[in-house]
Amino acid sequence: MKQSKRVYLPVLNEMISFEKFITIPSTAKKLIAHCEESEKLTLEKSIAAEQVIVLIGPEGDFAPHEIKLAIDAGYENISLGQKRLRTETAALLVCSAFALKNRTGQS
Repeated sequence: MKQSKRVYLPVLNEMISFEKFITIPSTAKKLIAHCEESEKLTLEKSIAAEQVIVLIGPEGDFAPHEIKLAIDAGYENISLGQKRLRTETAALLVCSAFALKNRTGQS
């Protein structure tokens, strides 16, 4: 924390199932990034929200039934661009976009 000049210690919660996680109540904007063809929001428009939950799937993507469960639970489809990204790269892209938005105050 000191080296990166962070003012808080991130909290790592116990692992829970996907099905349980998507049913946790939240006022955050809820998004799911996946590779299936569908109408999707862009990352640029999605980062305008104050608090956001972004689901990023495992290698091989979410299963179709998982995508449906998330959408039924209030998650919206999001595109991370034209390229297919590895899981860890997708997570870094999303975190970087939000960090840049918070640094510059853009909305």
